[in-house]
Amino acid sequence: MIVVELMGGLGNQLFQYAAGKSLAYKSKSELYVDARFLMNRNVESRKVTYRNYDLDIFKINPPLAAASASLRYGISASLVFRPVKRLFNRFINAGPLQYVAERRPYQYDVQFGDLTDNVYLSGYWQSTQYFQAIQQQLRAELQFAESIPAYASELAEEIKSNLSSVCVHVRRSDFINNRRHDVVPPVYYQEAEKLILARVNSPTFYVFSDDIEWCRTHIRFCAPTVFVGDEWAGNRAQLHLQLMTFCQHFIIPNSTFGWWAAWLSPGLNKIVVVPKKWAYVHQSFIGSDELIYPGWLTI
Repeated sequence: MIVVELMGGLGNQLFQYAAGKSLAYKSKSELYVDARFLMNRNVESRKVTYRNYDLDIFKINPPLAAASASLRYGISASLVFRPVKRLFNRFINAGPLQYVAERRPYQYDVQFGDLTDNVYLSGYWQSTQYFQAIQQQLRAELQFAESIPAYASELAEEIKSNLSSVCVHVRRSDFINNRRHDVVPPVYYQEAEKLILARVNSPTFYVFSDDIEWCRTHIRFCAPTVFVGDEWAGNRAQLHLQLMTFCQHFIIPNSTFGWWAAWLSPGLNKIVVVPKKWAYVHQSFIGSDELIYPGWLTI
């Protein structure tokens, strides 16, 4: 069996699922997900944003790992025991599963290629290389569980039929004053607009955000712009994500939510603009190199 630990929001969960699924395909095994830490509402932390299990917005239903596996290998809710447990799992690998922790974020770990069956994965696994081999299978699996509701059908058809539609994703909320991530400034979107205007005839920009009112004030484009408000988000932002995938082109921030919208879009000739600086780790910026495909543009 392959067990992958879930952490973070939907975008993070998708990267973790994709890495685990890739290893499960390779080892001809079944993938289990460990959501025990994700759903724990008593996590000791100086600052924590609680997340929910969100993979079920897609037509996938990976079985949950047994509580024994979660207790043995999963992250502890205690700040005191969390690092101790990680070190124990890493250096005293005596259980039924091989514990594999991500060694460096946002960069493919070569140890992953040597893994086979009976593995517990702990990390974010944010590199396209982890699931490059199963892209087609993954796209076939990641179909939205719910169809577009009637009240959003007109907007959905408008976006689908517009061959010059550009999804603009603006991530704020928990990224404000975040030590690892930072809010992409308005100048990024201005520079991204120039790249789009040079390549797309008569674009229409569709702005999606967790702070749409801020966007109405601070995001300005020279072309027609539609601000897609919270009423189109759905109870878990799944409708926002689905509408975003209908766009032809993308301007995304350093957000996995926006990244997956671009990746899930079926367009073959899509233009995707991505920030060069993705995260700030150990007092240095980590680039988005591991997350971009040929033809994607960086600023």
